[in-house]
Amino acid sequence: MEEFSPFSGPNARKKQSGPGTALLNAQEFDPIAAVGGVRAIAEAVIPTLVFLVLFIILKDHILPACISLAVCLLFAVLRLIKKITVLPAVGGILAMALSVFIVRKTGNSSDFFVIGLATNAIYAGGILLSILLRRPLPGIVLGYFRGEKMQWVKGENMARTRLCYYSIAWIWFAVFGSRLIVQMPLYLADSTEILGLAKLFMGLPVTMLALYFSWMLLRRLPGKARAHDAGQISG
Repeated sequence: MEEFSPFSGPNARKKQSGPGTALLNAQEFDPIAAVGGVRAIAEAVIPTLVFLVLFIILKDHILPACISLAVCLLFAVLRLIKKITVLPAVGGILAMALSVFIVRKTGNSSDFFVIGLATNAIYAGGILLSILLRRPLPGIVLGYFRGEKMQWVKGENMARTRLCYYSIAWIWFAVFGSRLIVQMPLYLADSTEILGLAKLFMGLPVTMLALYFSWMLLRRLPGKARAHDAGQISG
């Protein structure tokens, strides 16, 4: 049930760090590493896939939802056994538990996906608002990683960096917005099977694509606080 968001979550390098750091440092783009590796992919995809398959087979939504929650708990236990931080799994467990609660309360199978829709709406709204306020969220995060802090916002010599950060913000707004445009009508129509497939196909594949375009934009910028941006940062 976990929704991937830009520049947060598990790392894209062998040593744990954020994907924001990986996008800055990677010489070649690795889509699997960019979203956190095989473990993160499994934790994001399998619970939804389990629900969808069992829902189609059993024609019921309560039991599949509960089994999906059990799968999330299993992933957390495996992390404990491997002595890996369980924090990335906690969000998935909480979202799944809330989804199970909502489904049991409403009796509507499509409500299994309502948390994901709400998450996408929050991300889309937050990014759009940050753009309108001229403080695009991806730029704030990337500015921290690159050592620019907030000087890229108005720096006269940082127009290239600003354009990059705004472009990345629009990319991620498009990701979350497109999910809402496609999935919300399916949710309202109670098309659970198609909604589940849409969530899977518009999840990791679209995230990987957005990360790739973000990486392409970032690699054209000077390194941390150097080249034409350096004077503004150090000044």
